[in-house]
Amino acid sequence: MASTHKLSIDIAPDAFSKLQQRIDAGYYASMSEAVEDAVRQLPDPVGQHRPDALSDIRTRIARSLQDPRPVVDCAEAEQQIARYMETRGHAAT
Repeated sequence: MASTHKLSIDIAPDAFSKLQQRIDAGYYASMSEAVEDAVRQLPDPVGQHRPDALSDIRTRIARSLQDPRPVVDCAEAEQQIARYMETRGHAAT
């Protein structure tokens, strides 16, 4: 049998309710099993961030700053989108 660690946590009522509903519905046999599954589904913080991500962002910013196309303000962009949608038969919202 794998070793375990005893843990005491404070949890928001809505989160507790969700876990309890899953147990009551038979998805889990116990609160411990439900919490362990939730922990297993947490994203891996190491895998989330590529070491070169900041470099990629800086490259994209530099490329954007060098873009020769004219700057379009928000109002003009919305008008362009509305015109584009109208040509496709979609009403602007």
